[in-house]
Amino acid sequence: MSEAGIEVRTTDVAGAAGRVELDGRPLTELSAALTKQASFQRELLAALEGAVETTATALADDLVGADVTALATSVAGGQPTHIYSSLAGQAAVDQHHTRATFLRVTQQLGQRTQLSIQSDTEDIWTSYPRVFATVEATPTIGVEITAEFLDQDAAQRRDICRWLAELASGCEVLIVGSPIDVERLAQLHGHDLPAEFSDWTNAGRTQDTPIEEAVATAATQLDPDGRGVQILRDLAAEPAEMLSYDELQAQHDVTVGRISDLVGRLQELDLLQKTGSRGNMRIELSPAGSAFLDHLDLEVGVQQELDAKFSEARQSHDRPCNHAGKRGAPSSAGPYRTRYLSRPQHVAAAALATDGGVTVAEEDVTAGQTADDEADEAHVRYVSYEDDADEAVVAVRATSALQYITSVAIGLASPRLIDRTLPTDRLEDLDLSPELLRGARCIGALSDEAADDPETFRDALVEWGEELADLTTDLSNQQYEDRDGLRSTIMRSAHGLAGTMVHLLDVAGVDVVRELRIPEHIDDRRLAAIAETISLAATIQSHYSKHALYRKLFETRDEKLSQTLSVTVDAADPLGSYIGGLVIRGRRATRLGYHVQGHLARRTPRDDAPEIAVDVPVATAGREHYTAALNRMLNPKHIHTTRDAVTLCRALTDSVHATCDAVHWLDSEDRPRDIGLDEVRVSLANLDPARILPNCPPTVSKVVSVMLRTAGTLSKSELADAADVSTRSVGRHLDALEALDLVRQTDDGLRLALPIDSSERGDVCPSPVSDTTAAPQDNLFDIAMALVDDTSRLVDPDQPLGAAFQWPVDLDALRRHCPQLQPWVDVAMALTDSIESEAETVRVGATVRQTSLQASATGGATVDD
Repeated sequence: MSEAGIEVRTTDVAGAAGRVELDGRPLTELSAALTKQASFQRELLAALEGAVETTATALADDLVGADVTALATSVAGGQPTHIYSSLAGQAAVDQHHTRATFLRVTQQLGQRTQLSIQSDTEDIWTSYPRVFATVEATPTIGVEITAEFLDQDAAQRRDICRWLAELASGCEVLIVGSPIDVERLAQLHGHDLPAEFSDWTNAGRTQDTPIEEAVATAATQLDPDGRGVQILRDLAAEPAEMLSYDELQAQHDVTVGRISDLVGRLQELDLLQKTGSRGNMRIELSPAGSAFLDHLDLEVGVQQELDAKFSEARQSHDRPCNHAGKRGAPSSAGPYRTRYLSRPQHVAAAALATDGGVTVAEEDVTAGQTADDEADEAHVRYVSYEDDADEAVVAVRATSALQYITSVAIGLASPRLIDRTLPTDRLEDLDLSPELLRGARCIGALSDEAADDPETFRDALVEWGEELADLTTDLSNQQYEDRDGLRSTIMRSAHGLAGTMVHLLDVAGVDVVRELRIPEHIDDRRLAAIAETISLAATIQSHYSKHALYRKLFETRDEKLSQTLSVTVDAADPLGSYIGGLVIRGRRATRLGYHVQGHLARRTPRDDAPEIAVDVPVATAGREHYTAALNRMLNPKHIHTTRDAVTLCRALTDSVHATCDAVHWLDSEDRPRDIGLDEVRVSLANLDPARILPNCPPTVSKVVSVMLRTAGTLSKSELADAADVSTRSVGRHLDALEALDLVRQTDDGLRLALPIDSSERGDVCPSPVSDTTAAPQDNLFDIAMALVDDTSRLVDPDQPLGAAFQWPVDLDALRRHCPQLQPWVDVAMALTDSIESEAETVRVGATVRQTSLQASATGGATVDD
């Protein structure tokens, strides 16, 4: 467990629970920025959960006794009420509304809160920093010092330093900055910060960790502009920070031997690592390699500042500085960029997709990500193409309708994706005439010149995407005279480009999958706006026969209608198709799915529209999606999936994407065989703890993650130390884990109920999985017996909880009357395969009259619009 206090580092440290940049913002904004980060929130909730011993009230009293006095109110002559401590106590035991309220109020400290209480700066100092100082938890907080902070008003700086000092009483606060800025901070506010800050600055460089030693060694042996460093930057630019050996070689115009020598040298320096078998070798950036690139970038920044401060008069403007940019792919336009999706993430999206429909996957899309990861992901759209399946995926994150449709359009029109999916020879072979593509499919950018020259057509599509990206940059930078007019132009262009690309790919025979990631904090108003755009895009990206559905049903502009070809409707088959599939992921995915259904159902065709329609199913993720994903990941490795493997991956990750990432690392086999549960255990051990049982308390995720990585048994104290949680917190959840038979108590200690190696295959498996007749309520009753103080409530049918356990068991009532059971209900149901996929089909279009028997027998009547 980390030690509370304050340290100085020259480079950032991976794994921080929260990061904040002191960039001139006031304390209220800095506090809000830190407490909004999902990783910080997880640590705060885990700390509270680990601290509660008996009741929420008792924990609240303990916090008040430790001077957690934020949001104290009182009436004349009465005792003060410490609202923040009370909320913290409730958040320690409640998984629902109270936790959301507690986190939101924490973000609002220092300003007016949603409780209609005006908070002040003192509340920031006396709230969550002192919670960490009171409980057995010491998260790491990274704090970056900038010149903007040092130029800030002195009073504001003192408030911020007081905040850092309070944080350092219960957290490991790492001050990161250039030597110049750290030294100036010490001069201005050394007396406002804990004494160890001065000790660190006086002592100079801290004792090296293995990573720091590797960075220091690499700095003396590698040329920052050399090919070795470029290889590291190539790896860092990839979403998974990994390339196959062949991909890496293709990016460098040197001999195979030269690449091999460089990779070997970088591996000796611990900057990268090789994984996989011969013929399927992959090169992955190591944590030391990532830290080394950060070191190079920071050193360039420090040198530039030194030049500006001490050599400005002599600086030659004819010699450009060596700008080592941020790691990752360069921005294609504005703050956004397009990257290539890793294969596991491509497979996950494709496996979840329902052809011609929408799939809703309610999961945490930020699990395991740092605050920096989340910020980076917010500005990246992903694309990928798999040759064998002839399948394209575009995956985007969106918090607004405009962001969704523009990201999809620009991603589909990215040069790399177009060149993979629609090379010029494929465009030449399209079996539809230009007139039909323009007049029926409504494909844009197809001028007469483009129709005759595939290269011109390709360039026109790419240019369309680049122009759209430029418009979004102008909007972001407020470079406009009419904001609403620019937004309308962008939306029209994006819908047109997205529709063109989807129809074109469909004509070429390429399957299209769109994935939309929804952040957890998005509100209903924005969800409704996104749903409206999704429903409009669905009509544009659907077809009947060879005709775009939107133009046939919803278009009202005379000039557009005059340009379209007439459609012949087969009365026996009046239904068209939504092209490809859409996957919606996120904690609010189900809510967005409801909005999408409503907006689709409300789309009304014009009065003279032909009698055609399209059915769009909106389904939830189910077992079949996990099976499809595992089959696609494992079959090329000559490994067959099994029922038990599917069940365990689903129950322990609740994410098809996490499942694909986990099994990605398994080696290929020479002969086909079934996957062993010991391999399931090893695969899941590769995941970040936050991706294991993500809906359970953070302590549970950490504990099970440790046990997945442990080939043996552990005592309760050993398990707590390895998971960096308190022994008390481990004990609070052991009964539930044992009731589900995920963890077993043996004579030697605690072990996971999965095989350690191949010798245990077939002998060790959680009983809810191995017993096909197991029912989730049996395990839930055992868990409730351990969680509920008055166990008589469980068997008394006159009590709400007892009534819920009567046959048939009311799971919703269990969640309502025993909130402690909430995270375990879904786990128990998943382990027993009791969660079924659900689907509801929405018909979009004209009311289709019942086809007569005579019409059906004669092939159907025809109607010309």
